Amino acid sequence: MSESEGKEKTRERILQAAKCEFAANGFAGTKLDAIARRAGVNKALVHYYFSSKEELYRQVHRRFFGIGQRNDFLVVFPPVSLRPSQRLYIIIYYLIKIHLKMSDKDLIRIVFWDILEGGRFCTEALRELRLPQLKAIESIIDEGIREGEFEITNVRLFVMFLLSFMGLYVMEREIFGDKEMYRELYGNCTDEEIVHFCLHVAFKSLGKTKEAQIPNIPSNIKGFVDEIIEKVVYNISQGYFAVAFEKVAEMMSRSS
Repeated sequence: MSESEGKEKTRERILQAAKCEFAANGFAGTKLDAIARRAGVNKALVHYYFSSKEELYRQVHRRFFGIGQRNDFLVVFPPVSLRPSQRLYIIIYYLIKIHLKMSDKDLIRIVFWDILEGGRFCTEALRELRLPQLKAIESIIDEGIREGEFEITNVRLFVMFLLSFMGLYVMEREIFGDKEMYRELYGNCTDEEIVHFCLHVAFKSLGKTKEAQIPNIPSNIKGFVDEIIEKVVYNISQGYFAVAFEKVAEMMSRSS
Protein backbone atom coordinates (compact mmCIF):
# COMPACT_ATOMS: atom_id res chain seq x y z
CA MET A 1 0.00 0.00 0.00
CA SER A 2 1.38 3.41 -0.98
CA GLU A 3 1.62 6.29 1.49
CA SER A 4 -1.21 8.16 -0.21
CA GLU A 5 -3.43 5.07 -0.11
CA GLY A 6 -2.66 4.63 3.58
CA LYS A 7 -3.59 8.23 4.32
CA GLU A 8 -6.85 7.93 2.39
CA LYS A 9 -7.72 4.73 4.26
CA THR A 10 -7.07 6.43 7.61
CA ARG A 11 -9.08 9.47 6.61
CA GLU A 12 -11.99 7.26 5.58
CA ARG A 13 -11.83 5.36 8.88
CA ILE A 14 -12.06 8.64 10.77
CA LEU A 15 -15.05 9.75 8.68
CA GLN A 16 -16.84 6.45 9.30
CA ALA A 17 -16.21 6.76 13.03
CA ALA A 18 -17.38 10.40 13.02
CA LYS A 19 -20.56 9.41 11.21
CA CYS A 20 -21.39 6.90 13.97
CA GLU A 21 -20.61 9.37 16.77
CA PHE A 22 -22.55 12.26 15.25
CA ALA A 23 -25.50 9.91 14.68
CA ALA A 24 -25.43 8.78 18.30
CA ASN A 25 -24.73 12.10 20.01
CA GLY A 26 -25.28 14.99 17.63
CA PHE A 27 -22.71 17.68 16.92
CA ALA A 28 -22.70 19.21 20.40
CA GLY A 29 -22.48 15.88 22.22
CA THR A 30 -19.74 14.36 20.08
CA LYS A 31 -16.15 14.45 21.34
CA LEU A 32 -13.11 14.17 19.11
CA ASP A 33 -11.63 11.77 21.68
CA ALA A 34 -14.55 9.40 21.09
CA ILE A 35 -14.13 9.62 17.32
CA ALA A 36 -10.42 8.89 17.64
CA ARG A 37 -11.08 5.85 19.84
CA ARG A 38 -13.70 4.47 17.48
CA ALA A 39 -11.38 5.01 14.49
CA GLY A 40 -8.45 3.42 16.29
CA VAL A 41 -6.21 6.48 15.97
CA ASN A 42 -4.95 9.18 18.31
CA LYS A 43 -6.66 12.55 18.62
CA ALA A 44 -3.71 14.35 17.04
CA LEU A 45 -4.24 12.37 13.85
CA VAL A 46 -7.88 13.46 13.72
CA HIS A 47 -6.66 17.06 13.91
CA TYR A 48 -4.11 16.33 11.21
CA TYR A 49 -6.80 15.30 8.73
CA PHE A 50 -9.54 17.65 9.95
CA SER A 51 -8.70 21.00 11.50
CA SER A 52 -11.70 21.09 13.85
CA LYS A 53 -14.86 19.26 14.87
CA GLU A 54 -16.81 21.72 12.73
CA GLU A 55 -14.71 20.80 9.68
CA LEU A 56 -15.09 17.09 10.40
CA TYR A 57 -18.87 17.52 10.71
CA ARG A 58 -18.93 19.34 7.38
CA GLN A 59 -16.86 16.62 5.73
CA VAL A 60 -19.16 13.89 7.07
CA HIS A 61 -22.04 15.59 5.29
CA ARG A 62 -20.02 15.95 2.10
CA ARG A 63 -18.90 12.32 2.23
CA PHE A 64 -22.15 10.59 3.12
CA PHE A 65 -24.81 12.95 1.75
CA GLY A 66 -22.91 14.03 -1.36
CA ILE A 67 -23.45 17.67 -0.39
CA GLY A 68 -21.18 20.39 -1.72
CA GLN A 69 -19.31 18.17 -4.16
CA ARG A 70 -19.32 18.66 -7.89
CA ASN A 71 -17.23 15.83 -9.27
CA ASP A 72 -17.66 15.09 -12.96
CA PHE A 73 -20.50 12.72 -13.72
CA LEU A 74 -20.93 11.79 -17.36
CA VAL A 75 -24.47 11.15 -18.54
CA VAL A 76 -25.04 10.54 -22.25
CA PHE A 77 -28.78 10.07 -22.51
CA PRO A 78 -30.06 7.97 -25.44
CA PRO A 79 -31.53 10.24 -28.15
CA VAL A 80 -35.28 10.14 -27.76
CA SER A 81 -38.27 12.46 -27.90
CA LEU A 82 -40.40 12.25 -24.77
CA ARG A 83 -43.70 13.85 -23.82
CA PRO A 84 -43.91 15.78 -20.52
CA SER A 85 -45.75 12.84 -18.94
CA GLN A 86 -42.92 10.45 -19.86
CA ARG A 87 -40.28 12.85 -18.56
CA LEU A 88 -42.19 13.26 -15.31
CA TYR A 89 -42.33 9.48 -14.98
CA ILE A 90 -38.54 9.25 -15.32
CA ILE A 91 -37.88 12.00 -12.77
CA ILE A 92 -40.26 10.48 -10.20
CA TYR A 93 -38.98 6.96 -10.87
CA TYR A 94 -35.39 8.12 -10.43
CA LEU A 95 -36.00 9.99 -7.18
CA ILE A 96 -38.05 7.27 -5.51
CA LYS A 97 -35.68 4.45 -6.38
CA ILE A 98 -32.53 6.30 -5.39
CA HIS A 99 -34.03 7.37 -2.06
CA LEU A 100 -35.02 3.78 -1.33
CA LYS A 101 -31.56 2.47 -2.19
CA MET A 102 -29.59 5.16 -0.36
CA SER A 103 -31.45 5.13 2.95
CA ASP A 104 -29.16 4.91 5.98
CA LYS A 105 -30.26 4.90 9.63
CA ASP A 106 -27.21 6.83 10.84
CA LEU A 107 -27.74 9.56 8.26
CA ILE A 108 -31.36 9.96 9.28
CA ARG A 109 -30.27 10.30 12.91
CA ILE A 110 -27.73 12.95 11.91
CA VAL A 111 -30.53 14.88 10.18
CA PHE A 112 -32.70 14.74 13.31
CA TRP A 113 -29.82 15.88 15.50
CA ASP A 114 -29.07 18.70 13.08
CA ILE A 115 -32.67 19.93 13.26
CA LEU A 116 -32.58 19.84 17.07
CA GLU A 117 -29.32 21.77 17.11
CA GLY A 118 -30.47 24.56 14.83
CA GLY A 119 -30.26 23.13 11.31
CA ARG A 120 -26.65 24.03 10.38
CA PHE A 121 -26.78 21.37 7.67
CA CYS A 122 -30.46 21.02 6.79
CA THR A 123 -30.72 24.44 5.16
CA GLU A 124 -27.79 23.60 2.89
CA ALA A 125 -29.27 20.20 2.07
CA LEU A 126 -32.65 21.70 1.22
CA ARG A 127 -31.02 24.29 -1.01
CA GLU A 128 -28.73 21.84 -2.79
CA LEU A 129 -30.93 18.74 -2.96
CA ARG A 130 -34.61 19.49 -2.39
CA LEU A 131 -34.99 22.78 -4.29
CA PRO A 132 -33.49 21.47 -7.58
CA GLN A 133 -35.77 18.42 -7.34
CA LEU A 134 -38.80 20.59 -6.71
CA LYS A 135 -38.04 22.99 -9.55
CA ALA A 136 -37.29 20.22 -12.07
CA ILE A 137 -40.56 18.41 -11.38
CA GLU A 138 -42.51 21.67 -11.30
CA SER A 139 -41.08 22.72 -14.67
CA ILE A 140 -42.13 19.46 -16.34
CA ILE A 141 -45.64 19.66 -14.86
CA ASP A 142 -46.00 23.27 -16.01
CA GLU A 143 -45.08 22.20 -19.54
CA GLY A 144 -47.52 19.31 -19.35
CA ILE A 145 -50.28 21.72 -18.36
CA ARG A 146 -49.47 23.98 -21.31
CA GLU A 147 -49.55 20.99 -23.67
CA GLY A 148 -52.84 19.71 -22.27
CA GLU A 149 -51.49 16.55 -20.60
CA PHE A 150 -51.90 17.66 -16.97
CA GLU A 151 -54.39 19.57 -14.90
CA ILE A 152 -53.88 20.61 -11.28
CA THR A 153 -54.68 23.65 -9.14
CA ASN A 154 -51.40 24.07 -7.24
CA VAL A 155 -48.27 22.57 -8.78
CA ARG A 156 -45.91 23.55 -5.95
CA LEU A 157 -48.01 21.91 -3.22
CA PHE A 158 -48.40 18.76 -5.32
CA VAL A 159 -44.63 18.45 -5.76
CA MET A 160 -43.99 19.04 -2.06
CA PHE A 161 -46.62 16.42 -1.21
CA LEU A 162 -44.86 13.91 -3.42
CA LEU A 163 -41.35 14.66 -2.15
CA SER A 164 -42.52 14.74 1.46
CA PHE A 165 -44.11 11.31 1.20
CA MET A 166 -40.89 9.86 -0.21
CA GLY A 167 -38.84 11.37 2.60
CA LEU A 168 -41.25 10.29 5.34
CA TYR A 169 -41.54 6.74 4.03
CA VAL A 170 -37.77 6.23 3.86
CA MET A 171 -37.30 7.83 7.28
CA GLU A 172 -39.90 5.70 9.02
CA ARG A 173 -38.70 2.55 7.27
CA GLU A 174 -35.23 3.12 8.73
CA ILE A 175 -36.58 3.96 12.19
CA PHE A 176 -39.29 1.29 12.48
CA GLY A 177 -38.36 -1.18 9.73
CA ASP A 178 -37.48 -4.01 12.11
CA LYS A 179 -40.50 -3.43 14.35
CA GLU A 180 -44.16 -4.39 14.17
CA MET A 181 -45.03 -0.67 14.12
CA TYR A 182 -43.66 -0.35 10.59
CA ARG A 183 -45.88 -3.17 9.32
CA GLU A 184 -48.86 -1.63 11.07
CA LEU A 185 -48.15 1.67 9.33
CA TYR A 186 -47.25 0.52 5.83
CA GLY A 187 -48.08 -3.16 5.51
CA ASN A 188 -45.57 -5.33 3.68
CA CYS A 189 -44.90 -3.24 0.58
CA THR A 190 -41.92 -3.99 -1.62
CA ASP A 191 -39.82 -1.21 -3.11
CA GLU A 192 -41.38 -1.84 -6.50
CA GLU A 193 -44.86 -1.47 -5.01
CA ILE A 194 -43.85 1.87 -3.48
CA VAL A 195 -42.51 3.07 -6.83
CA HIS A 196 -45.70 2.02 -8.64
CA PHE A 197 -47.90 3.57 -5.94
CA CYS A 198 -46.18 6.96 -6.19
CA LEU A 199 -46.37 6.95 -9.97
CA HIS A 200 -50.03 5.89 -9.88
CA VAL A 201 -50.96 8.64 -7.40
CA ALA A 202 -48.99 11.26 -9.34
CA PHE A 203 -50.59 10.59 -12.70
CA LYS A 204 -54.07 10.09 -11.30
CA SER A 205 -53.73 13.43 -9.52
CA LEU A 206 -52.47 15.21 -12.62
CA GLY A 207 -54.71 13.55 -15.17
CA LYS A 208 -57.49 15.49 -16.88
CA THR A 209 -59.78 12.45 -16.87
CA LYS A 210 -60.60 9.63 -14.46
CA GLU A 211 -58.97 7.24 -16.92
CA ALA A 212 -55.54 8.93 -16.64
CA GLN A 213 -52.84 6.28 -17.06
CA ILE A 214 -49.18 5.94 -16.18
CA PRO A 215 -47.31 6.52 -19.47
CA ASN A 216 -45.27 3.81 -21.15
CA ILE A 217 -41.50 4.30 -21.06
CA PRO A 218 -39.11 2.65 -23.56
CA SER A 219 -37.30 -0.19 -21.79
CA ASN A 220 -33.88 1.10 -22.85
CA ILE A 221 -34.61 4.46 -21.21
CA LYS A 222 -35.69 2.89 -17.94
CA GLY A 223 -32.66 0.60 -18.03
CA PHE A 224 -30.41 3.62 -18.56
CA VAL A 225 -31.93 5.38 -15.55
CA ASP A 226 -31.39 2.24 -13.44
CA GLU A 227 -27.72 2.26 -14.44
CA ILE A 228 -27.37 5.86 -13.29
CA ILE A 229 -28.98 5.00 -9.95
CA GLU A 230 -26.62 2.08 -9.39
CA LYS A 231 -23.61 4.24 -10.22
CA VAL A 232 -24.70 7.00 -7.84
CA VAL A 233 -25.35 4.57 -4.98
CA TYR A 234 -22.07 2.70 -5.52
CA ASN A 235 -20.06 5.92 -5.74
CA ILE A 236 -21.86 8.03 -3.14
CA SER A 237 -18.49 9.05 -1.66
CA GLN A 238 -17.73 10.85 -4.92
CA GLY A 239 -20.54 13.35 -4.38
CA TYR A 240 -22.63 12.19 -7.32
CA PHE A 241 -26.02 12.40 -5.58
CA ALA A 242 -26.81 16.04 -6.32
CA VAL A 243 -24.97 16.40 -9.61
CA ALA A 244 -26.44 13.18 -11.06
CA PHE A 245 -29.95 14.50 -10.51
CA GLU A 246 -28.97 17.76 -12.18
CA LYS A 247 -27.75 15.81 -15.23
CA VAL A 248 -30.92 13.71 -15.42
CA ALA A 249 -33.12 16.81 -15.03
CA GLU A 250 -31.11 18.60 -17.72
CA MET A 251 -31.53 15.68 -20.10
CA MET A 252 -35.27 15.67 -19.43
CA SER A 253 -35.52 19.36 -20.27
CA ARG A 254 -33.98 18.64 -23.68
CA SER A 255 -36.07 15.62 -24.57
CA SER A 256 -39.09 17.35 -25.96
